[in-house]
Amino acid sequence: MGAPTVLIDTSVFIEHIRARDKSSTLLTHIHQRRHTLVTSSIVAAELCYGARTAAMRADVMTILSIPRIV
Repeated sequence: MGAPTVLIDTSVFIEHIRARDKSSTLLTHIHQRRHTLVTSSIVAAELCYGARTAAMRADVMTILSIPRIV
């Protein structure tokens, strides 16, 4: 039996992007527990659309490299 799969929604990513201490976010906690992370293509599109600055776009691209997009 493999690692549990967790579907990550937009709000979890946004919390992580906005957090000053990224080590305390739900996304970090789930990732550290070695769960298999997935997100939808709709969530990925929402995050890309909402990234208004170059720094935000870089954060989004980094974060979207973690889960499998389905």
